[in-house]
Amino acid sequence: MKIQKKLLVFAVLLMAASLVFAQASMTSYSTQGLFGTDVDDFMNVNEWQNVQPKNIFGFLGYNTVDPDKPISDNSQKVGNGALNLGIAHQFKTFYFGTYFEGQLSGLKNEKDTDGNKKTTIVGAHKANSKLLFGFGNIGVMTDISYKPDGLKKTEWKEASKTKQIDDLFKLDFILSAGMNLSSNNKLFKISAKLGLESDVKKKTTKVDSKLTNFTDNSKYDLIVNAGLSHDLSSKDGLTHTILADLETKWGIWPTKTAITGSGSSRVTTYTHGRLKDVITLTPKYQIAYEPEGKFAFKAEAGLGIGLDFENDVNYTRTVSSVNTVKAYNTARVYKTTLSLKPSVKTAFVYTPVSKFKLNFGLGFDVPSVNWAFSKKETRKVDSGSVEKTERGNVFEFKTTDGKFNASSGFTWLVTENVTIDANWDIMTNLFDQKAFKTKFTNDENFWKTVNKILVHKI
Repeated sequence: MKIQKKLLVFAVLLMAASLVFAQASMTSYSTQGLFGTDVDDFMNVNEWQNVQPKNIFGFLGYNTVDPDKPISDNSQKVGNGALNLGIAHQFKTFYFGTYFEGQLSGLKNEKDTDGNKKTTIVGAHKANSKLLFGFGNIGVMTDISYKPDGLKKTEWKEASKTKQIDDLFKLDFILSAGMNLSSNNKLFKISAKLGLESDVKKKTTKVDSKLTNFTDNSKYDLIVNAGLSHDLSSKDGLTHTILADLETKWGIWPTKTAITGSGSSRVTTYTHGRLKDVITLTPKYQIAYEPEGKFAFKAEAGLGIGLDFENDVNYTRTVSSVNTVKAYNTARVYKTTLSLKPSVKTAFVYTPVSKFKLNFGLGFDVPSVNWAFSKKETRKVDSGSVEKTERGNVFEFKTTDGKFNASSGFTWLVTENVTIDANWDIMTNLFDQKAFKTKFTNDENFWKTVNKILVHKI
């Protein structure tokens, strides 16, 4: 059940100040991601064909939260507004969509009477932009995000002719592609994702334009993901679907990590052997009942299976004009973790009248299981030969990971060109999400109870 609009403008009203207003509809938030609107589809490599705008599809939102933190984290409310703007257009057989989310950070330039200069960041905000191209049954999207660190700076000290550059930022680039195939009224969707996530932490000091000090604690992650969805059967409004998501992250570190001194006194340090790779496979089963009527239902069960590999530094190599010194890590640790994370969720949509829908979702993150294997080698610093090996394993059933989520909202098709899509999160205000109990107390007055039910302190 997609709310489709061949529209000039699409308007959205946010009615719950506790939610992230990003490129996701309030219908999606209200139904645990099981139902959606064109807002969820217009920048999706597999779903863009659902939008089909006659003229221009528009999406505009505004939020006051930190998009890097999950919806359940109350500390995300930072009070800084971020713009969310999306536009799509169908050029005959060619589809184009674009989206921007976040805020642009500012720069502060300072200069004193002694000639000292300093450039710093004003508001370290994250900005994300996407471009999607669709043709035939194929969608291709680029996704770029940038967020400077609040300590990023460039400083010049005139007296000592010293320039300090602290290059601290996060930059992600993702290329995604999707293809839809149909056979015998059954749909098969495949997608792939390739990208690089960069966490840059470089600090450089130059005196009289000569490098005197350099450190590089950056980390990069190569992203290689794949997904598929296949309708096993579809009859009389009842559809059975299997899905699978493969997500992999491969850690990459720079080998040249430090430079001190200059000229003949320069010492360069190289670091080798770090490893941090994560592989997660999540198979899912989904059942949907969407008849031509007032009621629709979806349920989904999934199991996240994760493998995490992590190795400490193997050795460092220090190069100077005098010699090269290779020093092995005397206590190198290897870790391998197997994790299982089940999840179950369901959602309902009820349409009492043709232009008004009530949305409701329930989700339950089942307590996860972790099994960690470790090996610690005690080695000689000069040769790396192993003197002692210690092995261990820890099995954990994390009951604290178990979490109950309930959400609700409504969608109102005001006119042919305008829709109000709202998350009216009654359930979150009335019930504790981690314990099955209400939030009402005996000493609350009447108006405070009404506020919890209806107003939500907007």
